[in-house]
Amino acid sequence: MALPTGTRRMTLIRFLILLTLLSAGLPLSSATAASDSPSSSGKGLKLKVMSYNINNGRGTDGVNDLARIADVIRGSGAEVVGLQAVDRFYSSRSGYEDQAKKLAELLGMHYAFGATVDLDPEPGRTERRQFGTAILSKYPILSSNLNLLSHSGTEKRALFEALLDVDGTKVRFYTTHMDTSASVRLTEAGEIASLIGSRTEPGIAAVYANALPGSPEVQRLLGTLADSFFDQSTAGTTPSYLPTKRVSYLLSTPEWELGEARVISSLASTHLPIVSELTLNPDARLHPDLKSLAYADQTITEMAGNALKVKLNGYYTNGTVRDVTEWAAYHSSRPEVADITAPGVIQTKAAGVSVIKAVYGGQTAELPLTVYLTRNADLETLLVDGKPIQEFTADRLFYERILPDGAVRVPKVTAEAADPNARVTVYAPNAVPGNAYVVVTADDGTTTKEYRLSFTKQKGEEHVPFKVMSFNIHHGADAGNVYDLERIAAVIRESGADLIGLQEVDRYYSSRSNNEDTIARLAGMLGMHYAYGANLDREPAAPGQPRSQYGTAVLSKYPILYAENHLLTSYGQEQRGLLETRVEIEGTPVTFYSTHLGLDAAQQKVQTEELLAITGSRSGAQIVVGDFNAKPETPDMRMMAQAFQEPFVDRPDAYTFDAEAPSSKIDYIWANEQVLVGDRSEAQVIDTQASDHRPIISTLYVKRAPQKPVSLALDPQEWQAQPGETVPIKAILTYEDGTTREVTGSVKFAHTQGSVASVNVHGIVKAHRPGTAAITAVYEGLRAELKVNVTGERK
Repeated sequence: MALPTGTRRMTLIRFLILLTLLSAGLPLSSATAASDSPSSSGKGLKLKVMSYNINNGRGTDGVNDLARIADVIRGSGAEVVGLQAVDRFYSSRSGYEDQAKKLAELLGMHYAFGATVDLDPEPGRTERRQFGTAILSKYPILSSNLNLLSHSGTEKRALFEALLDVDGTKVRFYTTHMDTSASVRLTEAGEIASLIGSRTEPGIAAVYANALPGSPEVQRLLGTLADSFFDQSTAGTTPSYLPTKRVSYLLSTPEWELGEARVISSLASTHLPIVSELTLNPDARLHPDLKSLAYADQTITEMAGNALKVKLNGYYTNGTVRDVTEWAAYHSSRPEVADITAPGVIQTKAAGVSVIKAVYGGQTAELPLTVYLTRNADLETLLVDGKPIQEFTADRLFYERILPDGAVRVPKVTAEAADPNARVTVYAPNAVPGNAYVVVTADDGTTTKEYRLSFTKQKGEEHVPFKVMSFNIHHGADAGNVYDLERIAAVIRESGADLIGLQEVDRYYSSRSNNEDTIARLAGMLGMHYAYGANLDREPAAPGQPRSQYGTAVLSKYPILYAENHLLTSYGQEQRGLLETRVEIEGTPVTFYSTHLGLDAAQQKVQTEELLAITGSRSGAQIVVGDFNAKPETPDMRMMAQAFQEPFVDRPDAYTFDAEAPSSKIDYIWANEQVLVGDRSEAQVIDTQASDHRPIISTLYVKRAPQKPVSLALDPQEWQAQPGETVPIKAILTYEDGTTREVTGSVKFAHTQGSVASVNVHGIVKAHRPGTAAITAVYEGLRAELKVNVTGERK
């Protein structure tokens, strides 16, 4: 059967190609391979790579589970992986596992390990204890080498490299875990760039840089290497439960064309892995494709009537960024709010939100633009129960109202903004005494002003004062990081504090605090009682020592009757807790807490809710102190402010961190409605650098527990007088605990011989004529008597 004309032509062409190959002496298998795979130069080769700090296999739940790590790698489709923070027979924290080997077995991959820490075996074991980096590869590893870098401290740093055979193409793959010191990292960056630049093969580096993209050390690396995430300014890799910072990088030499790059969400480690697909293309540097578009600003807020210029960047597959503002086409979703007058030029017109869309080279970018009319965040009026505060002015931010002692209803606070476009939010207290916060947000959506109103009650003779302190002692180290526990004790002693909540307290933790029990030593120096809550509880720091612990503590001049540490939901490596204690102050039970919340909003929200649930289940006087790692305007501190009073309510600038130049208010004293706050002028941020936090102190009051009166006495008890003389008397009540109180205004007075001497309701006795008489006083069933003897002639 005759072949079709097109088929005959293709057959002839194939025959001529084969004839040419045979005449050149090439085997037929070479021709077949050449049609099915990249060229011998590797051009067109695609490789999916990963960088992953596995935190020695430990996830955010504190559980060491290499199977989870393997699942993440397998699910990503990565062919070559650079690992950091890898254990090899290191300790019980990772089950004495050879982690690189185990992962390679789980994934069916080749592996190489580079030790940056190499210690003698633990007693009873034969394997050397090692920690470092590793490379996993789907492709054969031809060789590996550990290139030592500059480092600080005892942990060495290195660029670990492996030469891979990727389908016949040799590729250099690197992984490194850079130093914790910025100056050392800058030196390391130069060393890494030089080492990679000295190799002839195309290279890819998985870098855990311990530094942000804009840092000098990362910029030094990007001087010669391309960042796979160069077009993703919001990508975050740490911490894995709320990634806000990117410190992991996939960097490549110029031969690689950059493709898709993404961060993988997983809690298998405290750091997120990143993956990227790269294509080997020697022409990528000269003839790149457009990868994506993005505005230089992610969002813009601008006043109506203004013109503004925006910049549009084009991101290319060779890692370069170009300004393409003039070449794009633009569209406004709401031209009546903002319109395009020229490429990159926007004219704002009216209040509202418009999305500015740009199109270029088949890619699009969007820019949300908010247009506002004013930045006015003033209040016009502030009202309590519908009545305007007479002394209100827009510039005065704090007001106080004293309520009757028996008041339980929370007054209703309302307000009106000066600008009708502004938004007013009122955070009312849950009980009184308490504080109301009125927040005005201007039309621009960002300018705010906060007014505060304190509802308090009058203190009486039955209220007992005591001083409360919150102090993050930074495990006993001062602002210069010098361990000096005596200095901490001196600050507490000089303050006169009666109840102290401490944070960052070590017990036999490590050499940083001399491996000592810091809370026991502080209590001994101050002659106080103490309780301790261990949030971290680890194996001893040295053989023969107690367990290594870190947490919060309470010091008290009053005996501590009860103590319990509540572990709060925590992500990452540091467990957080709420230490609850109970004391009695002149017979009144007081529950006192010390806490130290997590570093990010996700933890703080959960932990604050748990704290409020615990305190909400208790009754009586309660005080919570601690380092909340949150500023007053955050949602979690708003929740605390609604449930508790704060002595510094009139001082939003009561900054406590850092001690050398404080600019953040993150340490607090909170008291519930069973406690009265003392004179606000006595609340202090103590100016000291004994820690990296400044301590805060305030006088609080609780009502003395009712005592049973046991006797009543009059002063004086006898009186010799002349007719016409007077004397005031006092009625003194004595309680079962020995305390006394004057009750003159509350007793009922009487006289037996009114013609000789008489007494009025105020306790004023007057002598009338010679003779004897008795003045009596009665109070709650108790009776006292004054004997009166009048002599001389009546005047």
